[in-house]
Amino acid sequence: MHRRTLDSYARSSAAGGVSIAHQHQANFRRIEALSAILGKAVDGQSLGCPGWAQAVKRLESGASDGVVVYRLGQLIQDPDAGRLLADLARAGFAVYDSDAEIDLVIERNRDDDDDAVKDAEDYAPAHSTPVRRGDARRGRPPVNTYLCTGRESPVRCGNCGHHLDINTNARGKTYSDGVLKHHYRCLKTTGGCGKTIADWRVLDEIIEDIMLRWLSDPSVLEILREVQETRNMERQPLLKEIADRERRKAHWGALFNDGEITESELTHNLRELNAAIKAAQSKLGEIESVPLSTIDAEAIAQILEEWQNADSETKRADLHRAWEGFHVLVDPGSSTDDKDAVRRRVHRPRRIAEPVRPIGD
Repeated sequence: MHRRTLDSYARSSAAGGVSIAHQHQANFRRIEALSAILGKAVDGQSLGCPGWAQAVKRLESGASDGVVVYRLGQLIQDPDAGRLLADLARAGFAVYDSDAEIDLVIERNRDDDDDAVKDAEDYAPAHSTPVRRGDARRGRPPVNTYLCTGRESPVRCGNCGHHLDINTNARGKTYSDGVLKHHYRCLKTTGGCGKTIADWRVLDEIIEDIMLRWLSDPSVLEILREVQETRNMERQPLLKEIADRERRKAHWGALFNDGEITESELTHNLRELNAAIKAAQSKLGEIESVPLSTIDAEAIAQILEEWQNADSETKRADLHRAWEGFHVLVDPGSSTDDKDAVRRRVHRPRRIAEPVRPIGD
């Protein structure tokens, strides 16, 4: 059985002047109780210091599976610390309390992991048990805010092609409106390469602009129609072959019922027909496993008309609908790059030419 690796984080600002050594000892006992192994004992002053940044970096790189923090319940009483820790949990990282009173551990749905957002206040003093889903508040983005996250998103890492996730600024930096800064990252913990992509708001603005320009181009609809027609032309011969062989199976069955052929002859003929049908179905499955855009002129017009006033959840759905069958690659870079620098790293939409592998393969 795989044993998780958990780091221990101790801070000099802990209430009561508890020593770093004592804090680590308490954390070690919790790690043992969780049947995990100790990764690294990290010292710091508080959240947002270089020591904490090191612990977060180890989480993001996959070097550790989680972190145990001394007296976590006391720490999250500070609003800023609570937001930092809740954002880590929302991103899929496990944050445990040395006293096992309040753990920030979110069991995330594989198909909706980018939407699992909770505040530190959403946890009660019970082991790993979320008690309610909080409303969006100042300091953290609301549910479905991120345009480019998720396994189904067309926006992908330009280095490895993996989907993007979101990370928070480990030092607690905020945007001008007070919301905690976030950046897109291709996480190793979900199978990616671990590279930083771009600032959340910068990339969302660029992707939105590119998508709207793309849909406004009349030639795009013509290209999509050609792709749809090509797909239909590829499918039709196989569908016809399957239908023809099914009719032949019915014919041999009727002859057997009338006593005109033996059971052995029927079995032989059906075996050949079933093998041919299975081969045709396999080829058809390969063709249909390549995503295909089904968007039409009416849907494009609707997206363009309603985009500016749409909520973030609708925008995410429209982005997926607009670029169904396409990927938009973004090369890795710095989370501090400005809009011009990030735009130069965004590729033009390109068709997905290979069958899509099921999640988990």
